Amino acid sequence: MTPETRTTHTPGPWRYEEYVNGSRILDANGKPISIFNDPVNGRLIASAPELLEALIATTILLKAVLDDPSETVAMATAAIAKATQP
Repeated sequence: MTPETRTTHTPGPWRYEEYVNGSRILDANGKPISIFNDPVNGRLIASAPELLEALIATTILLKAVLDDPSETVAMATAAIAKATQP
């Protein structure tokens, strides 16, 4: 991760867990950080730290190997900025 993409979000990995009243996201220490009624959203959000890291790594690789970064790289860069900048 480059300095310009560092964030202050709760460090991952996050874990999705279902319980009697719904589902929740737990941080790396098992502390609940969010509660959901929709398990689909919960699983997606729980994977957010890993998805962000994978997108950053993929974007760096594509920029290194492509002579002319594509629209896809621009979309990925915009998504990274949305996730990492206030």
